[in-house]
Amino acid sequence: MSKLVTSFTDNSGDSLTSRMLTFMPYYIALGTVTFVISFLQMFAFTVSAKRQSRRIQLLLFKSIVRQDVAWFDTQSSGKLITKLTYSVDQIEGGIGDRLGTFIQSVTTSIATAVVSLIVGWKLALVSFTLSPVILGAFVTLGFALRKFSAKEIAAYEKAGLIAAEILAAVRTVFAFGCQEKESLRYENELGASARVFMLKSLLMGIGMGMVGCTIYCAAALILWYGVELIITENYDNGNVVSVMISFIVGNTSLGRSLPEVEFFANSKRAAASIFQIIDRIPSIDVMGQGETLKEFSGKIEFRNVTFNYPTRPDVQVLRNFSLTINPGETVAIVGPSGSGKSTTVQLLQRFYDTVGGKSRTKKKSRTGSFGCPSQRPRDTSQWAVNVCLG
Repeated sequence: MSKLVTSFTDNSGDSLTSRMLTFMPYYIALGTVTFVISFLQMFAFTVSAKRQSRRIQLLLFKSIVRQDVAWFDTQSSGKLITKLTYSVDQIEGGIGDRLGTFIQSVTTSIATAVVSLIVGWKLALVSFTLSPVILGAFVTLGFALRKFSAKEIAAYEKAGLIAAEILAAVRTVFAFGCQEKESLRYENELGASARVFMLKSLLMGIGMGMVGCTIYCAAALILWYGVELIITENYDNGNVVSVMISFIVGNTSLGRSLPEVEFFANSKRAAASIFQIIDRIPSIDVMGQGETLKEFSGKIEFRNVTFNYPTRPDVQVLRNFSLTINPGETVAIVGPSGSGKSTTVQLLQRFYDTVGGKSRTKKKSRTGSFGCPSQRPRDTSQWAVNVCLG
């Protein structure tokens, strides 16, 4: 690059056009290689991230449906759905094109630093002392924008909740003639989000202006010191301009890559929570390699069974409960609400393991051998269908 810049100011020898023609093939080749590499980079990272996120999503879903019922008692279905969608998307973003762009930016910064040291190390060292100021401006801008973005999202979410509340009770709104009042309430929330957006836009404009001002003020200082080196040292115009351009490109690339670090941290946290579920081995593994019987028969026995639910460890549902059911017997378990009727059936189905005592049959396996119609019919057409579904 320094030779190219110097050739513009050197009028001796061949004509300027002929000298420029010697550089054109190099830059055409460089542009072609850059196009191919950039395409391969984006394509490879995007396809790889999509495939990996799909595999992670399938593994997570299989692990969720594999877990025991006791685990589901301590989990929220909404959080599990969020992990299957939003958290997986976070992982995909952290290993996709963002990662490729981050690597490219860091590599560009390192390469420009090396080039500037080779071309003019004295001027390069001066430029390095100015880099923290520019990077600090990028970091401050990114932090402020994230803060205002969070406020903007919260404001829109609040407006969305009001809209959902109004639409859910739209008959009541019409009955009391509150259309104008509710519209005004929704408009006020939208106004709050719009004000946050305006502040965010204002901050972005000021911040980008300050970043640009910082970069080019630093470049002006580099040019000033470069002139001193041209006068006192063996420097030429090409050396100074090359170091200045390397400084601008390197710091801009590194500054744009710094905000991605927080995104990668969020992606890492999402991956940790997901793989905690994927790696979890349930206490009752219905997908295990145990023997499954085609038919089930034999005596069922509960002996001094003690049980409490994981979500209510202080409430003892069964205490020293004993029951024997012989083949062919019909047994009715009767009692008030909370006495353990459904709990007994769930222990029989092995939704849970007993805390104390024993629950056993005369066969090795009973999982999948029961039909259990619930208290509320799943199909209102006929009871036979409900029994079959059970």
